[in-house]
Amino acid sequence: MSRMGSNQFQFQDDILRELAKGAATAASVSNSIASEGRAPGHGENSSELHREVAENIDHLVNIGLAEYTGDVPRTARLTQSGQDAAASLP
Repeated sequence: MSRMGSNQFQFQDDILRELAKGAATAASVSNSIASEGRAPGHGENSSELHREVAENIDHLVNIGLAEYTGDVPRTARLTQSGQDAAASLP
């Protein structure tokens, strides 16, 4: 069972926006979130932020908004549904 918290997927919109720019690794996405100051309470690209971003990407893959490309390091890209979701973000 996964833990359910109100902030479990707090970076999902940021991740969708980053992956909308093209395929990316969890590390590059968490670097972008941290560098743009969008990691409240984290302040920097911590291992916790990286882990949360990786879990968020796994979730997006599980619900069909993203897919892994097969590249190493592990790289994800948006599916068409993910592109549509990213386009509808405020």
